[in-house]
Amino acid sequence: MVVADMETDNPGVWLFHCHVKIHLEGGMAARFAVLPKTDLAARARIEEAIKPLTAAPDPFLATGAKLPGRWHARPDAPATRTELMRLAAMGNGMHATMGPSGIFFDSTRTATGSFRARVTLTQTRATEHPEALGLLLGGRDLTGPDQSYLYFLVRQDGKYLIKHRAGAETHTLVDWTAHGAVNKVSGDGGATNELAVETTADGARFLINGTEVVTLPRTEQLQTDGIVGLRVNHHLDVHVADLGVEPLAGVRRASR
Repeated sequence: MVVADMETDNPGVWLFHCHVKIHLEGGMAARFAVLPKTDLAARARIEEAIKPLTAAPDPFLATGAKLPGRWHARPDAPATRTELMRLAAMGNGMHATMGPSGIFFDSTRTATGSFRARVTLTQTRATEHPEALGLLLGGRDLTGPDQSYLYFLVRQDGKYLIKHRAGAETHTLVDWTAHGAVNKVSGDGGATNELAVETTADGARFLINGTEVVTLPRTEQLQTDGIVGLRVNHHLDVHVADLGVEPLAGVRRASR
């Protein structure tokens, strides 16, 4: 945690913000109202002047478009404004532009039993630090305090991760692992990765670009029945295509 002290000797309203555009859009900004200690008339004028700022959305932060269809957004941080997580229909797919990290889901998009869930994600540009994006499945109570879901992610440095969330806790099934199947982001360019999960009563196979990266046995934390959606970390710009679910019977087995 970083603590900064500020001398409150200059009355007025001051903007404190990050100068990196994507950080500012992600919510790294605050206003400080410095009120005079002795000049009560000046204090009253400042308090009156800031009333519209406290009643309206912050004009310094970008606002997002309405989510498509039945889609919902849930940021990781409870106090974060969901409009900073943007998801819009684009062509035959969707496009996510992130401030904070979180999940997108449509409660009617569910899968149970033996199935194959898949999505193709294109990270359009590199980020300063590797950020994760991927598939969510087994989602339950995604709008409540007892949210639960499994997530399968990749990131721009060629690694993948599998975790489970239960409420505020997360459980690591596979920690960040390098694998040649993950397409890396090179330079300022982008990268496209297809993620798929094939589930049975015994467990689940996890595939990246048609290659199996790991198979996990069925456990309490490997719960796959439920909502299928997306998880995208902060500051990413991502095109989403081919998000879907199909019965596992008849699906061609991918290579190892």
